[in-house]
Amino acid sequence: MKRRPRHAFDVAQILIATVSVSLAMLCSLSHADELTADQLKGSSPYLEAARRYLQSTDRKIIGGRAAPQGTFKWQTSLQVSWIPGGVDAHFCGGSIVAPDWILTAGHCMEDLKSTDVRIVAGTTDLRKTGQTRSVRRIIIHDKYATDDSHLVAGPHPINDVALVQVFKPFEMNSQIQPLPLIDAATEASVALPNAEVTASGFGLTKASGKPVPGLLFVDVPFRSREECNRSQSYDNAITDGMLCAGAKNKDSCQDDSGGPLTYHPFKDDAVQLGIVGWGDKCGVQNKFGVYTRVTAYRDWISACMADPNDTAKCPRK
Repeated sequence: MKRRPRHAFDVAQILIATVSVSLAMLCSLSHADELTADQLKGSSPYLEAARRYLQSTDRKIIGGRAAPQGTFKWQTSLQVSWIPGGVDAHFCGGSIVAPDWILTAGHCMEDLKSTDVRIVAGTTDLRKTGQTRSVRRIIIHDKYATDDSHLVAGPHPINDVALVQVFKPFEMNSQIQPLPLIDAATEASVALPNAEVTASGFGLTKASGKPVPGLLFVDVPFRSREECNRSQSYDNAITDGMLCAGAKNKDSCQDDSGGPLTYHPFKDDAVQLGIVGWGDKCGVQNKFGVYTRVTAYRDWISACMADPNDTAKCPRK
């Protein structure tokens, strides 16, 4: 079974309907209500989290380790605003790149309104309290799309990047810090076969697995575009806006979407190299994790954060 954008794209085809349920209605619902997931509208991972909650079904990083509290201080959990509890509500990851800005994947935010989402930071355990913020605006790259023309890679996102601005900036402290974006010179020194990079997230520990509330991380080898484009991997589906990393039994997985791929030049320093995107299953030989390449979109990210109202410099969906 193909693993789409670190969750199943097939789910969106099943769940997306023309009827949108208001936030006021959703806030008054319980498990006993008659609402079904196909009455909802939103991105594929959002819908999958809603379906699990409403239908009371089971819902991370493959081969990873638990992240101690106070590490990965930039990691955020994007949550369904009307679902109580962080574990059930989590649907995608993100990274704090400025006190009021979160960098995530475009496919995480597709068809969502600001009132659909809340952002939690400052915790490595979704059962515990962190800083929670409501969303002011969502900006998805103007050329974000789904490429369904490739037989080997299957449907997958391209230009898969989005920014989320919160109303109240996160308070920077010992648990929360912004993550710098990698520059081209540093990327060139990292982008070598088998160079070690790190993926982190609150996703599944195996495809279609059960929820795990703690943040996990895994060190994975960088893979060249040439290797990732081989016929046994993704057969030329990897563009200049993507990069690959991973190995058998070491990978990002479902619900990790939107989270950061980081490079750690020193023990306590990190820069963001990629954004968790898509892949074929999780932790499978030659089917590496595919990430949005941050340097390809750094100018867009900077322009949108500097002046989000300037649609000429910050084009969006």
